[in-house]
Amino acid sequence: MQSAVRNIKTYSRLFKPKNCKIECGQYNDSTINIEHQGKQRTFSFVQVFQPDCSQAEIFDTVALPIVERCLEGENGSIIAYGYTGTGKTHTIEGSWDHTKSFTEGAGLARRCISTIFQKLAGVSGVEIRLSYVEIWMEQIFDTMLLNVKNKDKSNFQRVNVERLDSTLNKPICQAEENAHILYTNACLNRTVKSTSHNMRSSRSHGVFTIYIKRKAPGSSSSSDSSSLVVESKLNLVDLAGAERLSDSEGVTAEEAKKINLSLIALGKVIDDLSERKSFVNYRDSQLTQLLRDSLGGNSNTALIATLNVDMSRKDAALRTCEFAARVSGIKLTVTRNYGTVLTKAAMDELQVQLAKLKAENERLKKEISQLKSNPNAVGNQSTDTNSRENSARAITSIVETLPTQPAQKTPVNLVVQQSVNEELPPPPPPPEDELPIDEEFEQPTQGFSLLDRIEANRAILKQTSRASGKNATKIQVLEDMIEETRDGIEEISWQIDVLHRQIWDADRQLYALQQRKTTRQLSNASDDIVISAMQDRERSILNGQNKDCTVM
Repeated sequence: MQSAVRNIKTYSRLFKPKNCKIECGQYNDSTINIEHQGKQRTFSFVQVFQPDCSQAEIFDTVALPIVERCLEGENGSIIAYGYTGTGKTHTIEGSWDHTKSFTEGAGLARRCISTIFQKLAGVSGVEIRLSYVEIWMEQIFDTMLLNVKNKDKSNFQRVNVERLDSTLNKPICQAEENAHILYTNACLNRTVKSTSHNMRSSRSHGVFTIYIKRKAPGSSSSSDSSSLVVESKLNLVDLAGAERLSDSEGVTAEEAKKINLSLIALGKVIDDLSERKSFVNYRDSQLTQLLRDSLGGNSNTALIATLNVDMSRKDAALRTCEFAARVSGIKLTVTRNYGTVLTKAAMDELQVQLAKLKAENERLKKEISQLKSNPNAVGNQSTDTNSRENSARAITSIVETLPTQPAQKTPVNLVVQQSVNEELPPPPPPPEDELPIDEEFEQPTQGFSLLDRIEANRAILKQTSRASGKNATKIQVLEDMIEETRDGIEEISWQIDVLHRQIWDADRQLYALQQRKTTRQLSNASDDIVISAMQDRERSILNGQNKDCTVM
């Protein structure tokens, strides 16, 4: 599978208010110059869009290349960043007239929807889904809901960022018109308020995602049971703008505080990524966790930095350009996302396997429960059960009696005392870093045959889980049950290893005592020889003295 390394592309869109008299800098098609502390600072972009540019021009330059790559199976992200009131929401959402098929004011999101449906028209086996989430007060809400009369957040579903894919509403769209309706509704459910800088200011970060699944271009059926597909997603991110807390009060001030903190966390992540640090902390904010793939993962990403060119907003424009400059140094590795889709016959076969797995798992749970409650029941098992499973169960019952019956164990010193007088050659000492392995202790390894079977069943179950979305909850329960069975078998194996090590320790102690006995025996024999020699010498001396006395 081929991959490509690409930098995040940065663009700038300039906004010039009607009452602007003096601009904060000079700009051309690719650079912006801003004077700061007596020095001219130059910032480079792929393209700088002038204040009078059209939505179509921005789409053709920024979004269209990313959309085309998404249709080929690569992920894409377009992020609008800037201070409040600089045109981020206008760039992503734009305006929309339901009485017309399309309007000039349509933003990037609507143009992406239309382009995707137009390019995939007439292509069979295409699935398009949509989702929309907003991050408000550091909480993620799913706004892809219809007919919500009360916009209170208690009426919206909260989403956990770590389980985003499994809990998010992703309705399938069969027609372009339905997709526009869903997107319009999601935008209306987003939190907006009037501020001193903007009559309709976004009080949350919005992430709109288009999911595309289609048959891989130029591929045929990979087998009788599955076909090759490409899957991709396109994120369009409308970030809330940073603002001064002095410009807001009450709930609006709290919202501004949370927005600023999340943007600070985003800035830290951008700094770490641009410096290519080995560890990047995405967990400081829900926003950075949500944008993890877009900023540091598998995605073709573009950033549109929106600037207010009025002299009064010079500091904000400078900080936005600095942020964009850091983003442009980030490199991403992009890979095409391939997958497989099962045929109906393969799905039916997996359903049969799923039923067998359920029955097998229930039987295993009952067996383990019986062994824990009555370890001595192993001997009464049916003779037609597989012999290897009987061995595993026998070992299980033996090991589980160890913690509950310590009095039945023979003390090591008694074993040594009984064996010390036996005329047996001492065993060679085992290596310090290895457990002794002999035929008597090869039996515990048979317990892993059952563990391997559970692992094989788990692999089949995961394949079934991916192919059967309707039974996701039941499959999760079944996975938990099999995991519990696996944990029980691993615990038994661990107890067997403990028993093995205890016997090994006893053998080492016995060997040490036998060695000491042998040493003592040699020492005693040596003492007897010395004493006997000394006694002989004394006798000879005494005999010699007696002879001398006789001569005299």
